[in-house]
Amino acid sequence: MSDPEIATAKNQLGGLFRRPLSHYDARKDETITVIPSPYELLYIGKCVNCKFIVSGPLAKCTIERCHNVTVEFQDRILSGIMEIMFSKRITVSIPKGEKLPTITVDNTSKCHLHLHDPTSIHIIHSVWVEDVVVHMDPPHMTEQKLEHPVGEEGEFITRCSVGRLFTEKAIREGGGYLTTVREKEAADKKDAEFERRMTDFVSKMIHTSKPGNKVPEQTKPVEKKELTTDTKVNEGKEAVRFDAGELSDQLQKGKEKLKPTETVERRHPVVGTGGGRGGPGYNIKDDEEKKEFFDDEEMLTKKVKKTVEWIKSSKHVIFFTGAGISTSAGIPDFRSGMDTVLPTGPGVWELQEKGVPRLNPKVTPILRAIPTSTHMAVVKLHEAGLSKFTVSQNVDGLHRRSGIPPAELSELHGNTNLETCKKCGRQYLRDFETREAFHVFNHTTSRKCDNPACQGQLQDSIINFGENLPEGELRKAFDNAQKADLCIVLGSSLRVRPACQVPEVVLANGGKVIICNLQKIPQFPSSSRSMQIYSMCDVYMKRVLHELQMDIPKFLLNRRLKITSETTKDDLKLVVTGVDVEEDIPYSFIQSATVEDKREIKEPFTFSLPTSTKSTDINLSFHGHYREPPLTLTYNPDDGVCFYWMTYDISTGEWHHMSKKGQ
Repeated sequence: MSDPEIATAKNQLGGLFRRPLSHYDARKDETITVIPSPYELLYIGKCVNCKFIVSGPLAKCTIERCHNVTVEFQDRILSGIMEIMFSKRITVSIPKGEKLPTITVDNTSKCHLHLHDPTSIHIIHSVWVEDVVVHMDPPHMTEQKLEHPVGEEGEFITRCSVGRLFTEKAIREGGGYLTTVREKEAADKKDAEFERRMTDFVSKMIHTSKPGNKVPEQTKPVEKKELTTDTKVNEGKEAVRFDAGELSDQLQKGKEKLKPTETVERRHPVVGTGGGRGGPGYNIKDDEEKKEFFDDEEMLTKKVKKTVEWIKSSKHVIFFTGAGISTSAGIPDFRSGMDTVLPTGPGVWELQEKGVPRLNPKVTPILRAIPTSTHMAVVKLHEAGLSKFTVSQNVDGLHRRSGIPPAELSELHGNTNLETCKKCGRQYLRDFETREAFHVFNHTTSRKCDNPACQGQLQDSIINFGENLPEGELRKAFDNAQKADLCIVLGSSLRVRPACQVPEVVLANGGKVIICNLQKIPQFPSSSRSMQIYSMCDVYMKRVLHELQMDIPKFLLNRRLKITSETTKDDLKLVVTGVDVEEDIPYSFIQSATVEDKREIKEPFTFSLPTSTKSTDINLSFHGHYREPPLTLTYNPDDGVCFYWMTYDISTGEWHHMSKKGQ
């Protein structure tokens, strides 16, 4: 690989995540101490006879074309991902108690991995390797060589089980995600069970209509966080107005268009990680269905006026949103065709199916994306009481960031900034992407619950194809669909079940449905109770609010900080934590806090001060996705528990409207 090629690879690596990149090239006979900033990428390339001591947390590490290099990590790798490529005689050690869930070793020989214990690693992904040795501390295996099955070539997945390494041949699912034949069979079985339970669940939610029909009695206990076919639904509610058998047939229409994920075995080396949902198997296959349409000015004006009439005459309006509302924020959708007019270019699955890279520079990382005019218009309608609830298929978190209260929002497929404790269920919001796992059905992150009495393992909230939707979010969505007399669909092709059944339930109950999307939605032909708008979502929603004589609010980044203090006989303990604006859950939006020259980078930020302290300045640094400058707050321990409300104006680059209130 030439120097320009390495430079290009480094730029792509940094550009992929839009994070700071530290790179060490062509070093020889050196011992180097690396002090990365949190969430930084570390690239070590073409180094010989070197030792690297990494003394702080970082996002990801890549070692490429090195010889006789030792890397000693003294802190965690936040993404849990490390790559070793085209190298020889590499030694890696991670600190005891930390986890490195995924290590990729590609075209590398004589590699030594010191991992301490089996819980430190989830998988080792290996491609064309020789003499890879894993070392763990007693009483675990002290040293064992990674062995590929005899006669097999290509990609392999290795795990540690009952004191030994267990290696299987890897295959790739339709989205390119690594798995094994054994895991694929288990996932297919789970997928079939999921489909059965969701069909039963939705049928219950829209149970029959005829006078005298009764909802079946619950015959067995319902396990927590699991949907069962015997769950009571609509108990005590008025019977809905349709034939269940006929509707069940309607809800099954179009299912044959949703193709199962294709499994492909690749025999050439591939290095990388997979995450997310679906793949080319879920793309639109018919080019005719990918065509985009636009209403002319006269037609759009008529439809906007009709939209406003329906909103004003409705009592329970809900929104249903898809990826199309975030394309103007720079986040690509999934199914737009190669000739789309969208500034983000073709959909993710369209590019995967065609086998071409995304070359469009107008793509924004999710964490830097700004809520669009459509997001803020929906916020305004919530604030005005004209909309009661929003159901979203998006994982970008922009609805919550824009200001919709969690009680009025259902994120059916999860939120990339949200993780949950497996043990106690406590939620944590983060100002970084929480997903770290390599395998599509693994959701474990490298963090644990802050509650000392729990300390359970955290997991991301992303829902992949074949996985159960969160029961609470699902029930909120369908409860509001039952109440709704108008559902406005924005930027969704309505192809992912059971989410797409939300507007179907509204229509079946006698309500109205409006769909704003560039592609046609065949299961919702125009009628007296349904209308399709062919327009960009931002154009449509701006005109709707103008017709309602409302202004679209400006997006402001709202933050809330909690500071507590406790005096002991020896010192004053000061604790600084970020919390969500709407709910009393932790929100990790602070990168570091400094008090009296002491800097902390791990939450909760805890400081020990003299008991005589009357007032102190707290200097806050942020992750800077919106280029937020540092901020200094003054805290008086006599105030006890204080909450600080902070608003950042992206257009001016200033913090303002700061206030504090006690407990």
